[in-house]
Amino acid sequence: MLPTDDVLARAAGLEGTQKGARLLIERALATNLLRNEPEWFTHEGYFSNVHGHNCAHDSVLRRVSPTPDQRSYELLYYWSCNHVENQEPIDYQQKCNELKEVKQMVDKNVAVHYRETIALLMRCKRRHIFTNKNIGLHSGSSSY
Repeated sequence: MLPTDDVLARAAGLEGTQKGARLLIERALATNLLRNEPEWFTHEGYFSNVHGHNCAHDSVLRRVSPTPDQRSYELLYYWSCNHVENQEPIDYQQKCNELKEVKQMVDKNVAVHYRETIALLMRCKRRHIFTNKNIGLHSGSSSY
């Protein structure tokens, strides 16, 4: 059931461009996903037009973001799209602290992946807080 076209080769090439636990999205797919929110192709565009074109707060599109080096896109997957009743919000600081502890116990070649995953977590947190604040949602939680 493996793809017969160049999908596997493109995925392997994309994987080699970034470190850390990420879900990378190639530029063409991100362009297609954000076709109704073209401002969101950049960080600046998202922050200046957070409301988008009537995009729901819990839309996964809010989690599609350029990577820091602007070479591709990533899904800010720590920020959950689903609002399940009684679901505990993610405690970003606790998760970062756990990853930092593990990072101290591994070889430097592995530690870079933990460092980059922590950075991803912080990007999730920043966009999550910014979005909630600017579209009128407040969690009241100290877990941010």
